[in-house]
Amino acid sequence: MTQLFYTTGQAAKLLGITTHAVRRLAAAGLLKAEPTSGGHLRIPIPEAERLKREGIPLIPQIVQSGAYQTREHDHPRSARDMSAGYAQPVDSDLVRESFDEITIAENALRRRKIDLDSLSLEDQFREHDDWSRSREIDRGVAEAKERAAAEAARVRQQWEHRWHQYALRRFPDDAPATTKLELPGRVSAVLKTMEPNVPEYVTRNLLGAVIAECTEPWRKQQQLEKAIQSAVDKLPRAAKGLELTTWQTRAIARARAAIEKLGGLATLREIEAVACEATEPIIREFEYREICDRIVRMSHVNGAMADELKEGRELVQRAFLALPIGTSIRQLEMARDEALRPLFDRIANRMDQEVRQAVVCSIIFPWDFPPNQKGAVVQAIHKKLEEVPTGTPRRVLEELRQHVLQPFLNSHSRHKKKKQLIESSLGEIFPYLLKLKSERRYDGGEFTTERNLRPVISKVLERELTGDESPDGIAKRIKVLVRHLLGTPGSRR
Repeated sequence: MTQLFYTTGQAAKLLGITTHAVRRLAAAGLLKAEPTSGGHLRIPIPEAERLKREGIPLIPQIVQSGAYQTREHDHPRSARDMSAGYAQPVDSDLVRESFDEITIAENALRRRKIDLDSLSLEDQFREHDDWSRSREIDRGVAEAKERAAAEAARVRQQWEHRWHQYALRRFPDDAPATTKLELPGRVSAVLKTMEPNVPEYVTRNLLGAVIAECTEPWRKQQQLEKAIQSAVDKLPRAAKGLELTTWQTRAIARARAAIEKLGGLATLREIEAVACEATEPIIREFEYREICDRIVRMSHVNGAMADELKEGRELVQRAFLALPIGTSIRQLEMARDEALRPLFDRIANRMDQEVRQAVVCSIIFPWDFPPNQKGAVVQAIHKKLEEVPTGTPRRVLEELRQHVLQPFLNSHSRHKKKKQLIESSLGEIFPYLLKLKSERRYDGGEFTTERNLRPVISKVLERELTGDESPDGIAKRIKVLVRHLLGTPGSRR
């Protein structure tokens, strides 16, 4: 495997020292290096990275005898002499060695700081571990207490559940659900006053008393409910359902109120008779409402939309509610017609407006009819249609529309014809200019003159012509206008 090397410059840049220091480290054996054939040093990459990781060690200093050395304390006036312009001898090797020593000392200080920071972090981790261990112990104690409390709650819950099941098994199977719903609450109230270590026979006796107390009202109501149900069963089939309908609820309420007035000494036969008598008005009212609903469903409004049909039914229903129960069918029908009369009028007005709008919207204009005149046409037609009464047949409305529209169409046709005559007659200007020029009555440029005369003559013709003139008459009028505008002899207006 090929080994990779750094040059002395690359190693010095990586370690933050000079190349001279790198060579001194290699010479001192502190950095492995391999010489090349040219005398240069090559440092293996792992060796340079190791030295960067571990820090640069102190380099032994080699002092040669007789060598010239200089220090700042040996020459305290060197700075002043330098400022005075005297050059002082400087040992470059000594400067490099001093720089390397400073760099090595700084690296050592950094490494020492890192070691101190590491010791501080270890102390912090140790304190955090002690705090975490203390928290863990407190948490364990709290969890133990919670487990003990949860176990006690679980034991009590199982105990209460067992006695709830016992009470439900002892409860009569034929008791209604409403009565049975009261049992859990009463059992819970009794069990809350007891502890799970109470003898079982005591608990059974207390729960037996609770069950008897819950079922006693129900047993007394069995005969009453049977009488009420017998009376409610006489309601028409449509008034009853799988679930209690409004009619059944009202019948039950009336029957119960009538029975309560009897007192507690009434016999079963008396209770049944009073219940049936109390439900009779409910039956008669239901039959009357059925007739009203049938009339409402059969109510038909021609031309009504869905919301108007719904409104009509609501109007009829409100009218029927104001009538007494037992009103005859003939009177109901009269009340229906009276309630729907405003709706009939509104629908008739709406349909008439729709017909009028359709008549106006069905106007067919020529393709070249001026857009700025369409509004005036529509406004004139609206004004004419407003003069006729509501309910006018569409055929009459269309005739009125055509009567108003025709003058506009005739005017447009005449204007169109006049415009065509003018356009075709303006072509006579150029030949006539050539003729005048040949007769020496005009010596200008015919093309420019024609271009200037066209708009002037066109305006004059639009003002004078009616559209019924002949092309020859228009051509003569154009020649007269050309001579007048050119000021040629013999011209007249």
